[in-house]
Amino acid sequence: MLTTAQFAEHFQVAYTTVMTWLQREIVPGARRVPTPRGDVWEIPASTLLTFTPPKQGRPKKKAEPSAKKTGVKKAKKGSAK
Repeated sequence: MLTTAQFAEHFQVAYTTVMTWLQREIVPGARRVPTPRGDVWEIPASTLLTFTPPKQGRPKKKAEPSAKKTGVKKAKKGSAK
């Protein structure tokens, strides 16, 4: 079994990133174990072979044609032409 710190070190990510993955339940086989000092996460060592970390950052927005790209100018509100 691995700790969250060991798991983070293996994938070269922050501890908080691993905690987010665990809370979202995307780490297979991980389980929360109660202890007298609070709950800890146990991650099976076999997960290192099968787990693929999700891409970091926000997903890219879908490209929408804008006025600048299409060359079409939008009229300002309240202007009469």
